[in-house]
Amino acid sequence: MPTLAISDAQFSPSYIPVAVFVGGISGVGQAMAEALARQLEGHIHITLIGKSAQVASEISAGFVKPPHSDEWKQRSRIAT
Repeated sequence: MPTLAISDAQFSPSYIPVAVFVGGISGVGQAMAEALARQLEGHIHITLIGKSAQVASEISAGFVKPPHSDEWKQRSRIAT
């Protein structure tokens, strides 16, 4: 899988990816949102949909932040 690792390391889209996680405030949805934010080093807009806006805010506050925050602005949207 060295080819996969190389292509992952070179991933630098000209757009900001968007992901929506229904049920993203617990369990697998939360884990997937956190993993994606970590994998893309915060260069993503993530929307969490769940029953508690407070929990969603706490989760999104813990997401990995992009290293160059002035170039990329990570946004997390909370929907209840």
